[in-house]
Amino acid sequence: MVEKFYSEFTSRFVPFLLYGSGDFHYLSALWLRRLSGPVILVSFDNHPDWDIRPPKWGCGGWINRALELANVQHVAIWGCGNFECWWPHNIFANRRGEREGRLEVHPWADQRPMKDRQRRGAILRENWREIVFVRRTP
Repeated sequence: MVEKFYSEFTSRFVPFLLYGSGDFHYLSALWLRRLSGPVILVSFDNHPDWDIRPPKWGCGGWINRALELANVQHVAIWGCGNFECWWPHNIFANRRGEREGRLEVHPWADQRPMKDRQRRGAILRENWREIVFVRRTP
């Protein structure tokens, strides 16, 4: 259904769109198809949107659709504060993308146990303003 929508309406798309409340932010992966050059995607969201389970198109896994595009070199997700970043809920996370270095997730971790606070990319009160920390995103 999403693919059919894209093929029917692609000629009418404008370079920049706003989606109101964000209910359809997962369609961003479709708009990225229109870009011919290399892309670094930065998402600011309370959820990582990296779930590898079906449905293929939806709010919970659209980051993976973006990573499937040849022109998307890197994805960084900032500000996740939701449960999906932590065990056991992160069992369906896109670990391959993280291992390959194409995906990085920066969750808020101040209120988490010490083990979680040490997660790669964790955002803490003491590091969120550090320029070195921000430069970790290619």
